[in-house]
Amino acid sequence: WASYNPAPLKGMVRLWSLEAIAHGAETVVWVAAECAPVRDQSPRSGPKEHPKSPPQKQISSNLNSSHKFMKTKQSTILAAALTITISSTSATTIFSHDFNGDSSDLNGATTDLGSGTWASSTVFNQDGSIDPNSGSATLAFTPSSGTVYRLDVSLREVSGNGNWFALGFGAGQSTATGSGNRFINGQLIGKSWMLFRGNGDGHQAFRGSATSGTENGSSWSALGTVTGDIDLRIELDTSGGATNWATTWLAKLPADASYTEVRSTEILLDETINSVGLALAGNTVDGTVTSFSLTTIPEPSSLTLLALSALGLVNRRRK
Repeated sequence: WASYNPAPLKGMVRLWSLEAIAHGAETVVWVAAECAPVRDQSPRSGPKEHPKSPPQKQISSNLNSSHKFMKTKQSTILAAALTITISSTSATTIFSHDFNGDSSDLNGATTDLGSGTWASSTVFNQDGSIDPNSGSATLAFTPSSGTVYRLDVSLREVSGNGNWFALGFGAGQSTATGSGNRFINGQLIGKSWMLFRGNGDGHQAFRGSATSGTENGSSWSALGTVTGDIDLRIELDTSGGATNWATTWLAKLPADASYTEVRSTEILLDETINSVGLALAGNTVDGTVTSFSLTTIPEPSSLTLLALSALGLVNRRRK
């Protein structure tokens, strides 16, 4: 026997206990290597009753109470772990911007959340207003495989003729005005994008190729409104791996509780994406941008399996 046993570092006993529980232990009991007033140990016969030991029934009762306490504590720890895990897999904001600035150009402004810097033509302003023309406002961004991204914009009081506002994932950035800088071709090519027209004359959602943002387009309904206020959303799912990135287009009115899918999920034609942002076409459309965001969301199948597994473990420990 050693003359003394060194004390564990602070927190080590708790760590060892949690590690044992994680490996399936029903109960963790720590025994101090010191003399006790209720037990003694014989080299061959094992623990034997001490003259001052309490009755055996009392000892059994104490052990049962301790066991119940440990099972309750264990379930609490597992439930807390489940809550922490689900919280850690909730939506994460990459960029967020609420356009609360002044009427100066958006170009060079930084996002409210995230480290994005807007590359914008003189079309878009920091207060969300526009100077009608053709141009774009984008943030540098490259998606990673194995992630689901959600791109959102809120547009208010949109009016005019067939000219439009647009939201999208693209390749390239531009601070110039002109038709070649609005997801269609030139310096900014849309890979997954959608537009909302000022007069309701054919809202559209597109998949773009390496050279054209309008390679594959489809019209969508304005959800019962011709013009006015609309929230647009594009989801990009890269969990399928290279050549299998999928995209979905959605929209809703401000009063709606949830988004409506306006074009069903399809595989991208080209995955060369390095920007996200907005575009405007023409000088006869008006409206205001009130918010813009890019977030990541947990893949639904993975989150469901995680929750069911953890809940099953909690229930098994309670039996």
